Amino acid sequence: MSSVVDPRGRVRQRTSLFRPAALTGLVETTDVRTVFTRVGDVAGGGATLLTLLLLAGTLLPGREPVRSPGREPARRGSRDGP
Repeated sequence: MSSVVDPRGRVRQRTSLFRPAALTGLVETTDVRTVFTRVGDVAGGGATLLTLLLLAGTLLPGREPVRSPGREPARRGSRDGP
């Protein structure tokens, strides 16, 4: 399937699925800049950096987990627990 889409994202023409066809249409442009053209790939780079930092954090030696006050965790094989 092929389509002709205007700058606002509206489909102007489309072909059917699995049928040979050709479309012709006027290519419209706009002066409006998108977020990506304004800031570039900052979002992608930031997401990559955040992912790497989170992965690095999982490799660091861990601390003891925080336990709720007043509750002792059940031990496996003890007679008091399930």
